[in-house]
Amino acid sequence: MKKLDKLILKSFFGPFFLTFLVVVFILLVQYMLKYFDDFVGKDLGFSVFAELIFYFSINMSQVALPLAILLSSLMTFGNLGEHFELTAIKSAGISLVRTLRPLFIAVLFLVVLAFMNNNFIVPEANINAYSLLYDIRQKKPSLDIREGQFYNGIPNYSIKVNQKFPDGVSMKDVIIYDHTREMGNNSVTVADSCRMYTILNDRYLVFELYDGNSYQESRQNEFNRTASFGGVNDLARNEFSQMKMVLSLASFDLNRTKQELFAGNRLMKDMGELAHDIDSMQGVVSEVRLNLLNNADGMYDYHLKERRQRKIDSIRAATSKEREAVAVSQGEVKITVEDSILSPNTGNTPAAPRITRESAVEALAKTQAKTNEQAKADSIRAAKELVLQRKKAARDTITFEKYFADNSRRTRAVNDALVKARYIKTNLANQATRIENLNSEIYRHIIEKHKKVALAFSCLVMFFIGAPLGSIIKKGGFGLPVILSIGFFIIFYVVSIMSEKYAREGLLDGAVAAWMPNMVLLPFGAFFLRQARNDSRLFDADVYLMFMDRLKKKWADFVQKKRQGSPTEKALSDQSEGE
Repeated sequence: MKKLDKLILKSFFGPFFLTFLVVVFILLVQYMLKYFDDFVGKDLGFSVFAELIFYFSINMSQVALPLAILLSSLMTFGNLGEHFELTAIKSAGISLVRTLRPLFIAVLFLVVLAFMNNNFIVPEANINAYSLLYDIRQKKPSLDIREGQFYNGIPNYSIKVNQKFPDGVSMKDVIIYDHTREMGNNSVTVADSCRMYTILNDRYLVFELYDGNSYQESRQNEFNRTASFGGVNDLARNEFSQMKMVLSLASFDLNRTKQELFAGNRLMKDMGELAHDIDSMQGVVSEVRLNLLNNADGMYDYHLKERRQRKIDSIRAATSKEREAVAVSQGEVKITVEDSILSPNTGNTPAAPRITRESAVEALAKTQAKTNEQAKADSIRAAKELVLQRKKAARDTITFEKYFADNSRRTRAVNDALVKARYIKTNLANQATRIENLNSEIYRHIIEKHKKVALAFSCLVMFFIGAPLGSIIKKGGFGLPVILSIGFFIIFYVVSIMSEKYAREGLLDGAVAAWMPNMVLLPFGAFFLRQARNDSRLFDADVYLMFMDRLKKKWADFVQKKRQGSPTEKALSDQSEGE
């Protein structure tokens, strides 16, 4: 490796790691803010937050890596151009393409690394992250007993405190309802004051009550209730000067759900699993459609069903006639007739007279004539059957009209038809909705499958944009490069969102939607690379000012020629010459 390659790689990887961490942090904060309300007041601890941030950082890396490559490559070549190092390299006879070669090879390694990350590491991180996020959202908020309000956060207990002291431990006028027996408000404890604290690593909550009473009402069975005076339940009252109640806080623990329950989501699968699921769902769609067609006979009871059956019979008859025509065209009938006429004597039958070729042809003609007569007879019989069917249909129509002359019968028939039509409509709507949902899920799986490769390839696209653009603008640091990088990233993000939306609706192929941002930005990279090779001053203000001056001059010359060519100008010029 030459010193130039080492210089460029050293200039690239420093900003790359810094920008990668910054971009991951920004994307992570933006993503975690959506779930901020689910974290507040649950006393999760640093370890839970650290685990969640780590997993979601891996998830954000697949988007942060292309943006970090764009920004770092732009800063690298912007710094080289700003310090005239790129000019010195070109003056030494080294082309821009040769200068880009070490970074190009490094970015290729990053593309492979990005694909491995997207396909293998990110699905595992997703299943850990989203399972932990689900458990956090299901976790109860931490203990928060407020003055004058009943607190029901502890299962089977309802607690009310009228006054809390600033130390957070002492309380006054406490009422505790015990519902552990599931018998209503039959067990009540009232105390003048209490102290509240936790023990055994916050596993249990202790109420140390002072100067109070405990009331216990017990239910009686039917016999005792009838025998007792007035039919009332027994009531027991215990007075105490000090008493402790220990309540379990196990319901406030973070209970972890099995990760296998989340493995069915497309975000938790690699390309092989996604392809398998796509094939499976396409098979389910085909099966639903086939079952719908097979069960379609129950939707037609009258003319449509008969017409469908006649169509099937006609297709079968046409198929059999086609087979006979093919057999005749291939000589099968002719060979059979000739064999029957010219068959040799086997000894079991009397010897047939010698048949000449003329007699064989005559016999074949007679057989053909019989076949034609049979076909004609069949057609006449079919016509007669058709006439009989039409007469029968006319009689059935008359009978139908006579039968439904009664309004009650007609109303009943119409209601039955409406009920069946509504049932058929509902069935078809349900099947259509199921097929639509399956197709939507198939589109999402296809997008996710191709995004794993497309996001990795976008690292290369961003390099082709950032490196030539940095050599053109000749500005390093976090000023103009950051603005340009954000602009291209916004284009990348907007195109990605729009194309995925169209693909989920079935208006665009999933593979095209995943690759659409790369297809949109790749021409920018080719254009910037061409301009950088030609040492174009694309972002110099003087170039555009000179262009505007030339444009203004051409416009003034054009207006001058127009004025000289007009009749009024010519007359004025002739008049001035005559004077």
